[in-house]
Order: sequence, then C-alpha cells, then structure tokens
Amino acid sequence: PTQAWPSVVEQTKKDHADKVAALEKYSFTLTGDPFDHQGVRTDGVAIVKHGKLIYEGYNRGYTPDMPHLAWSVSKNYLHGLVGIAQRTKGLQLSDSICKYLTLESKDACKLTINDLLNWASGLDWAEQYEGGAYQQSSVLAMLYGVGHADMANFVANHAFRDKPGDTMSYSTGDTTLLMGVMGGVFKDEGPEFPWKVLFEPLGMKSVVWEHDAKGTYVGGSYVYATPRDFAKYGFLY
Repeated sequence: PTQAWPSVVEQTKKDHADKVAALEKYSFTLTGDPFDHQGVRTDGVAIVKHGKLIYEGYNRGYTPDMPHLAWSVSKNYLHGLVGIAQRTKGLQLSDSICKYLTLESKDACKLTINDLLNWASGLDWAEQYEGGAYQQSSVLAMLYGVGHADMANFVANHAFRDKPGDTMSYSTGDTTLLMGVMGGVFKDEGPEFPWKVLFEPLGMKSVVWEHDAKGTYVGGSYVYATPRDFAKYGFLY
C-alpha cells in the first residue's frame, strides 16, 4: 500500500455494528481530567487486516490527516534503518560506531552497532522523566538542556558504568547515538536519508522527524505521522 489503503470501513461498521460500538466506547470515552494521565486517552485508531483498512476512528479533535507524535515508538523506525544499512551498505553489527561517526570521546569507539541496538552501551545514562529533579535525568538534558545542540556527542561523552555488551538498560541516549551513526552510514543519501530509503518507498508521506541543531535526528523519539502511515510501517513488518 504505497499510496492509499483500500477501505472497507463502512462495511465493517455495517457487519459488526455492536463490536465497533464496543471498541469506540472503550477507546474514546474519557474519564476524569484529560490531563491527569489516567484512563484510556485514545486520539485515533486505524486497523488494517489483509492489506485493507477495516476500521478508523478519531477523537479529541484529531482527523485522519493529522499527524500524531509516536514518542518512543520512533525507535522502531531507527531499527528499520539499521536493517536497510545491513542489506545495502554492508553494515555489520560488530562494527565500531567510530567507523561511521567522528566523536569527541575516543572511549566511545569501543561501542559497536550491536551494543547500541540492544541498549547495552554500559554508559552511565539516567532515563528518568518524572518523580525527580530534572538535573538527574540524562534524557531530559539531552532533549531540552545542555545536550540538545549535539545529542550524539552528549550521549557519547557520558562515563561508562559497565563494560559494553554486559548489561541492558533502556536508553533513548543509546538510540539517538545510533541515529547519529546512521547519518554517517547514509551520508551519500544526504540529510533526508530516512525518507529516501524508508519512508518514501512505503508511501509514508506525512512523516516528520525532529533533529538537533547539528542535524542528527532524535533516534529515540519525535517521529510524527498519521495513523494510516504508521500502519504502513506495521504492515511492512
């Protein structure tokens, strides 16, 4: 489906009215204050089966053409780029990241693609969002503080807590550093490489991906797209 999904939405509503009503009651009924982070707070649902759009519904002012923020689901698009790099660029998971990216920290050169792909860098990274001081959070410092201008180097300059590959710890930092590496891998495709090698071939025309001041895309977050386009990536897998 590189252009539009064939739609049988109206037929689904006709054939399964009770089930559709139950789905919409569950998904779109708001309870309590919408800003209290409680309950189901769905903005949009697009369901694809056998290559056809069988259901679509929106709430809270969203429409089919309005992009949604994927937050950490964005990491999946980076993983797709790594797979394409293996197939088309000869990338090996055992490669040092410094094969493709020049960093201030030479210690970071002991990191491999596989280490970052598995959140196993061993870097002393604090993935914390709520419940503590902002100064204690590496990820908030990267996204909104001292690291926002050059996220890849900010991550790589962290001290090592463990030996690379020994431990796994969820890290938007690892993923964003890996995105910096992908910029080096796909340098011949230019700054729009995610679109050229991944989004455009899938017909994902609504995608926006934020980047830092140096041009590195935020590998762990900040992909926006419509649910119909998100479904194209899911359908690929």
